[in-house]
Amino acid sequence: MSQAFLFIAINVIVSFVNMDNKSLGIQTNLAARWGWLAVANMVVTVFLSLKNTPLAYISAWSYERINVLHRIAGTVTLGVVILHACTYASYFGNSNNIKRLREHEEIYGIVSGFTMFVLVASALIIRRFTYELFYFMHIVFFLATVVFVGLHQPEVAKKIAIVTCVVGGLWVFDRSVRFIRLVFYSVNNEAVGPGGDASGSHCFVWIPGVRFFEMHPFTVVSSASNEFVVSSHDGFTRDLHRFAAANPGRSLMASVEGPYGTFPNMPSFDRILMIGGGSGASFTTGMALRVLNKWNNKLPIEFHWMVRHRGYFKWFADHLVELRASGKVNVNIHVTGNTPPPSIDEEKPNLYLATPPRSTTPIEIDRDLRSVDIEKMDEIEKMEIASQPSSPAHSEHLPPCSGNCGAHHLCLDTGIEISEGRPNVSHIIRERVAAAGRTERILVIGCGPTSLMDEVRNTTADCIRCEGPALELHCEQFGW
Repeated sequence: MSQAFLFIAINVIVSFVNMDNKSLGIQTNLAARWGWLAVANMVVTVFLSLKNTPLAYISAWSYERINVLHRIAGTVTLGVVILHACTYASYFGNSNNIKRLREHEEIYGIVSGFTMFVLVASALIIRRFTYELFYFMHIVFFLATVVFVGLHQPEVAKKIAIVTCVVGGLWVFDRSVRFIRLVFYSVNNEAVGPGGDASGSHCFVWIPGVRFFEMHPFTVVSSASNEFVVSSHDGFTRDLHRFAAANPGRSLMASVEGPYGTFPNMPSFDRILMIGGGSGASFTTGMALRVLNKWNNKLPIEFHWMVRHRGYFKWFADHLVELRASGKVNVNIHVTGNTPPPSIDEEKPNLYLATPPRSTTPIEIDRDLRSVDIEKMDEIEKMEIASQPSSPAHSEHLPPCSGNCGAHHLCLDTGIEISEGRPNVSHIIRERVAAAGRTERILVIGCGPTSLMDEVRNTTADCIRCEGPALELHCEQFGW
């Protein structure tokens, strides 16, 4: 909220400073000022929407953390546009010059106001219900807005056309970078993943055989194999699940674009607490592997994963065993339910989706637990498509492992603590903070559903004390 108030305050101040009402009346002066301010805000809004934002290199903010500022700027821009339009319409009406609104340039301006309204409305309303429709509308109406704003004031001397070219140029540049990277990772048969240490970051995955015009972000669990874990809900992941179930062994092409994401400076902390819920463990597992591989696991890590059934163990079984074997990661698994996920039910077999990260070689879909074999591939990406059932509030008693959970070796590994029922997340955080020294620095990392993240945020904030230890919180939340 503080960012919104600050941005609004800046717009209010700029609206009224250095006003010269001698040559023009205050009404036309304000209308003109709000027109310029709307165009300036468009530049800010588009800059804050860039996936490849320069802010990611000069700060700890990646594009997904700046997105809230993008939404604020876009909403304020629409407000300024409405003020601009209403003020000028009132002026023309009071001057008996309402016919001015029928001129081509003014019609273009009215159309741009309408397209911007739909643009913002889709972000505030439609985005909550169907992301794909929102995204399509967002792109189409953004391009229409830029074009009609330029036609509204086409004279180069008035500089509005120049600013709209800057706005369009920023968008085209970002899209070009993403397109080039997407093509680069799909030009040959080498299993080469995105550059950099990608564990814990996310990439946009393109599978044209499922949806040609869409790319969707998924967290990289392990950069060693470019592994993704995907939970089926609706839209693209639902179609991917259906395709895999209906076409076992079918070949598809795929590519990735990324990676994205910024992270805390891990070596600056004395201990790390990681809390993941469900498929949110994609991020926490990836971050733990990042620490293990990049800093040789010099930091003590306490890892907690809340999962609804043992059948989900196979999502990260090999990685959890690897983390536990390192000797520095205390792995704790909390099984909160007893209803098997649909993906391991007899009527809905297990689904694996494997794809070389830089290849036009087909991906293989296997719905058994057999290994996936791709010719000439040394490394593969693995996506498991699994619908998540609703979880009970508590678990009374869990039967022993039946041996068909998909990760039986994890159940039998006595080095990994597997407990029944939903853990007290607040108690876990408070206990670790209480056990730390005054001068220690603790990093709390969380990823999962909104209710879990709210509890992690609120508890961590409540544990902050002047006498220490120092706390830092890094949360990733389902938001696309």
